[in-house]
Amino acid sequence: FTQDYLGNTLGFASGSAKPFIPLIKRLGLLSSDGSPTELYKQFRNPDHSKTAMGKAIRQVYGMLYERNENVHKLDKRG
Repeated sequence: FTQDYLGNTLGFASGSAKPFIPLIKRLGLLSSDGSPTELYKQFRNPDHSKTAMGKAIRQVYGMLYERNENVHKLDKRG
């Protein structure tokens, strides 16, 4: 999964798409070398995509959810 693949194959060639690969790596959908992970494969399956994204978000924001399981409901202003 490279910038070329993102632009040429998926059609996201603009500069605004550049942060996408680091984001999905951080979410655990891609390994450090850019290859798809098992979680990515689950995400690509429509029957499992919501569950896979939930796992990814919990993985990245785990510390926040350890402190407060309803962190997503907190007021964003502080």
